Amino acid sequence: MSDASHHHSDRPTKLTESLLQSTGGYELVFSALIMGFAGYGLDQWAGTAPVFVLAFSFAGFLGAACLLYYRFKFQIRLLQEETANTQNATR
Repeated sequence: MSDASHHHSDRPTKLTESLLQSTGGYELVFSALIMGFAGYGLDQWAGTAPVFVLAFSFAGFLGAACLLYYRFKFQIRLLQEETANTQNATR
């Protein structure tokens, strides 16, 4: 198996790429909401409102933001590698 064909298999399909790109905003919002609801339940149970709501909402948002950041970095690295491979193939 050539290196180029092996490299191509690491790249997600175009459909997967577009779905991942279009869900970023939803991930940020829903991660914070879901974690906030979990924090609300814990606050109700422990009688500590709004400590866990705020902490869990922030953690959900931060986790989603990190996921988006690293996904973006991964896509940029793949594009750079593809560009380098294409340039090397045309020489």
